[in-house]
Amino acid sequence: MHSKDIASAQIQLRAVACIVDLVIVFAIGFVINGLTTTQDMPGAMILPVRHFAILGLTLTTIAIAYYAVCLLMQTQTIGKRIVGIEVISAHGRQLNRGEFVLRLTPFYLCAVAYIAALIMSTPPNHEIHNVAGWTLYAPLVQQSQNPYPLYLFAKYLLITPAVILVLETASLLLSRGRYAMHDRIAGTTVVRTQK
Repeated sequence: MHSKDIASAQIQLRAVACIVDLVIVFAIGFVINGLTTTQDMPGAMILPVRHFAILGLTLTTIAIAYYAVCLLMQTQTIGKRIVGIEVISAHGRQLNRGEFVLRLTPFYLCAVAYIAALIMSTPPNHEIHNVAGWTLYAPLVQQSQNPYPLYLFAKYLLITPAVILVLETASLLLSRGRYAMHDRIAGTTVVRTQK
């Protein structure tokens, strides 16, 4: 049984844990993306928005699975275990299912944004080729043609993770008690763990 400090974990520890966890997620994501990406088709191009949306959705899905497995098993991700912190309820008890689900809200928002970007970046009346493998292709569009409006809007959806990161960081730095946005949503906190 572990005893938890009453004070929230230091921001520096949370930052290190976050970096370690993101490196793991990105490493898995890029390996999967590399294994499932096929060669370019003659006379076709990858639509940039679709490419990044697919990659982003892949990484987001991996992140949700990674955090889900880690938090359900031991309330710690690999990064949090390395620096000696863990996630608990704001009331000091272990997470219940509702808190666990709500804590991943930022990832759900990213997933929705990426899915919307995928839908909006599909050219009207264009056939998407080679759906197998995650990389989707469309017939080459002449550079002289203006992009359709939804494609332009889809580009801005790709910055959703950056916006969420800014909000999370601001909430963590400016709030009393050092609660990140997802902690406030779920009613959780991150604390030091001592054996």
